[in-house]
Amino acid sequence: MKRFTKLLGIIVIGAVIPASAFALDWKAYPDAIKAGNIIVNAGVGFGTPLYGSMSIPPLILSIDYALPIGGIPFTLGGFFGFNQSKYKYDYIAGYGYTYTYTGTAFGARLAYHPNFGVKNLDVYATFALGYYLYGAKAEYTGEWPTGTLKTSPAKYDTFYWGGNLGVRYFFTPKIGAWAELGYSALSYISAGITIKF
Repeated sequence: MKRFTKLLGIIVIGAVIPASAFALDWKAYPDAIKAGNIIVNAGVGFGTPLYGSMSIPPLILSIDYALPIGGIPFTLGGFFGFNQSKYKYDYIAGYGYTYTYTGTAFGARLAYHPNFGVKNLDVYATFALGYYLYGAKAEYTGEWPTGTLKTSPAKYDTFYWGGNLGVRYFFTPKIGAWAELGYSALSYISAGITIKF
């Protein structure tokens, strides 16, 4: 995981630094994005706050609408994330339990897209405000001794905020790939395909 994070960082920095010395424009969208575009990201995440072994990796969907605010190249949109993990423990006496943890997150996000002057490249930073739903289900196996307390994890939900540094590269005028590093939709690193309308 650490190697993947470092590699992603090197790719982003390597793509941005040479261009930033010559063509950085803080007040214009990258050439791949125009005001009024709708951009959809779909992908998976790596690394999650859920406990246990991953049974469903973070599935992530975000939608952004290119809307300049005060002449600054912003996008406004939303995101959705879902994942699931399991933790199993068996006692020597032959009884045990399995906890299934489920996380769902959704919310709004605001992203800033400066133009680094690299064709088909979109480098951006997002701020997200979301709502997190967390639940767990307990399944018990074997003969539990009398007096042993069985506990079930509690459900809870909460507001939270997060942010990402992201990069998109468009292979065609409408289709590309994306990667984000940070936290907003149940993962710390995420990547997938992007479609522009």
